[in-house]
Amino acid sequence: MSGPTFPGSIQGSNVLTGIQASGSARQTFNFNSRSNPRPRYAIGYARNEDFIPRPDINADLEHMLPMDSAENQSAALWGLGGSGKTQIALDYAHKRSRNPTCSVFWVHADNEATFAQGYKTIAVVLGLEMQPDEQVLLKSVCSAIRSLQRWVLVVDNADDLSLFGVESSTNTSKKSFLEYIPHGPNGTVLWTSRNEQIAGSLVGVGRGIKVMQMTADESAKLFNASRGRPTREEESEDVQHLLEELQWLPLAISQAGAYMRRTGTTIGNYLSSLKEESERWSVLNKAEFDRHRREDAPNSVLGTFSISIHRIKQDNETAYRILHVLAFIDNQNISLDLIAAAATFGRDESAGETSHDSPRLERAIRRLKDFSFITEQQNEANERLFELHKLVQDAARYSLYVSDLPGADQKTLGFWRGAIAKAKAMRPFKSKRDGQEDSCRGEAYFASVALQIMHRIYPQGTYFYPESWSDCERYLAHALQACVWAEICHKENVASELLERICDYLFSRGRYREIVHVARRRLGLLRKIHDKRHLDSIWALVDVGWSHFALDQYDEAEKRGLEALDLLKETTGDQEELDRLRWDCERLVFLAYHKQGRLAEAEQMATTTLDQARQHLDEGHEFIIGCRIDLAEIYAKQGKLKEAEKILGRIRELITDESAVSFEHKHAALNNLARICYERGQYDETEKLLSQVLKANREKFGEEHPVTLVSMYDLAYIWRSLGKNEDALEMMRKCSQLQHKVLGVDHQYTKMADEVIQELIEEIEESRDDDLAPRRTGM
Repeated sequence: MSGPTFPGSIQGSNVLTGIQASGSARQTFNFNSRSNPRPRYAIGYARNEDFIPRPDINADLEHMLPMDSAENQSAALWGLGGSGKTQIALDYAHKRSRNPTCSVFWVHADNEATFAQGYKTIAVVLGLEMQPDEQVLLKSVCSAIRSLQRWVLVVDNADDLSLFGVESSTNTSKKSFLEYIPHGPNGTVLWTSRNEQIAGSLVGVGRGIKVMQMTADESAKLFNASRGRPTREEESEDVQHLLEELQWLPLAISQAGAYMRRTGTTIGNYLSSLKEESERWSVLNKAEFDRHRREDAPNSVLGTFSISIHRIKQDNETAYRILHVLAFIDNQNISLDLIAAAATFGRDESAGETSHDSPRLERAIRRLKDFSFITEQQNEANERLFELHKLVQDAARYSLYVSDLPGADQKTLGFWRGAIAKAKAMRPFKSKRDGQEDSCRGEAYFASVALQIMHRIYPQGTYFYPESWSDCERYLAHALQACVWAEICHKENVASELLERICDYLFSRGRYREIVHVARRRLGLLRKIHDKRHLDSIWALVDVGWSHFALDQYDEAEKRGLEALDLLKETTGDQEELDRLRWDCERLVFLAYHKQGRLAEAEQMATTTLDQARQHLDEGHEFIIGCRIDLAEIYAKQGKLKEAEKILGRIRELITDESAVSFEHKHAALNNLARICYERGQYDETEKLLSQVLKANREKFGEEHPVTLVSMYDLAYIWRSLGKNEDALEMMRKCSQLQHKVLGVDHQYTKMADEVIQELIEEIEESRDDDLAPRRTGM
């Protein structure tokens, strides 16, 4: 057998040794084929078997970074801390590792140290020689990755973009690590960052994928996976409330589920803990073990956000200030003027920093948006409105609380100090020094600023100026929330004044249910800074009584009035104010008696109060007019129409003078005159008076105010008495519709209107039958 022959000179690449063949066997050799090098992996985390797919995000990612692409490609996952960016990237990395030709590497980019350490790990995996010079090593790893047949590099936690040359104007001495990120055919780079600015800087403008909260379905699946069992039917409602409270944030959900699995805590108990501020912090502070997260990274919700808060503090002090002021108001529907006030409160405003379009303010807003702390939208009037993430609010307040603790207490909060230490160890930004002193201030300062801003901006005299109602409503939730923190900053007096204004607004809009809670809150604050016998405390107690009276809770109103009268017996002070307060207490009590049907007691106290007040006040004084109207109503209720007419005769003279009597008393008088006319059977005069009252109330208070609804009911009722049933039915139906909306289905006035409607329908049908009866007989 003749052996194979090779044309040309013999080269090492085509020399074969030890190969023999015999017989007719045929062997073929491809001498140009090279064996593919096996792929290398340095992912850092095992595959997450409990990963909950997020179809929309996963689809966008795989569309941007196709797994079979031969092109150089890059993309970034960006969003709030704890939103699941790393887990999505981890899922993608492990999918790519299934390709037998693809190497996959992972590096943490928190700071220079973690980035360099990640590249050292990759160097070991690639079998590279360690270099004493760090830059030489980084270049060597970059070149080695680029030379691979197919590769993926995940750059995780690239929050500090200046590490890669972005925003380098803040520190020109910083070197850029971007030159160590490999590029080349068959290569993929996937970034994760909390900073939205990564899109348009490190990747293309359209190559960023926003990662925010999970959908309701995804959240429920994650919670069940973390807790280790499915949700029972009877738990469904609590689970929905829990996920909403956790803002559908993956980190918060997985921590909650893991904690419940480990401790056996029920959903209801966990949810209850979230409702109490101190317990809420404790719950959100818990860090359950997670093998898919780094051991040296904060694993609690509060700890995770601390990193971003610290970075904002170093980068933009105005943004830091705004964040911490907003932490003490409502987190939704935040107007631009509130943000501007938060940025500039207590500073020299002559420099124009309060302008809504000032560059400094816009930079601060942009920074908060970059880290997904706030989101922006526009309402129908094209007004810019912002929402602060609820859990970020918790973290901001908690960071201030911790900073105020004595050193010994801070040692008990190891996680937090570790998180802050880690954040400080990061590559720092140079401060722009716009308000740097804020970094040393704690929760008392920022709570005080928030409260003072709302005290300054919330309208006064709202009962008499309906044009201010839109602003009152706009700031209502923020003002109420700012008052919650009054005791922290020792501004109880400021909060009580603000709450009084809120009560005025709610009363003017007829929102009586809300008034009770606000009035009680105000009373509680005043009793903490004053003795309960202090005049301010007693006035607040009487206001609580009036709020109960407005809700037709006459027993409660009576109790508050009598309690106030007892306290006044032991109170000293200006006699004129004491008298005014006592008369107001007595008026509350005798009106409660009147509404309870205790007419004799009501008449006796009303007469005594009126006689005493007349010794000190003019006949045209508001209080005198009001008491006369009350007494006339009590007389009319007892059938003493002559006595009532005698009182109202004088008032009727006064109400012709526009300046003599207030709007409220003038129309109260008209109402009572109408009632007397009705009792006397003077329906035409009653209709005339009630039409005046309804027209005036509509103009003053609007269609939906309870006072207007009473006028509508009264006029419809008198039309019924006049035989105008069709008109009465139309008016009563409109009244009932609004009462259902404003007062609720169970309110006695709503029920009364519904009963009258049914009676009117029956009367109209009977009338039609009567009209048809003669014709039927004739037929």
